[in-house]
Amino acid sequence: MKIGTIGTGVIVDRMIQAVNMTNNMSIEAVYSRSEKKALEFAKKHDVKKHYWNLDDMLNDPDIDTIYVASPNSLHYSQSKKA
Repeated sequence: MKIGTIGTGVIVDRMIQAVNMTNNMSIEAVYSRSEKKALEFAKKHDVKKHYWNLDDMLNDPDIDTIYVASPNSLHYSQSKKA
């Protein structure tokens, strides 16, 4: 499973660590509303792709599923969009 993440908080750090311990999952991309944060977070976790436009990440054909870890108030709209 190829995963794209929404958010750059501690919970995403932990989720990425867990995914990296598996054989059948990988983090393909990370998303943040800030280009700078997206790039820094991708570099921190050695993720190839980073996005600051959610629609661009959601349209990435290399992503199978989305992990939503944004602020709670955004969960519904981002999950529905995904």
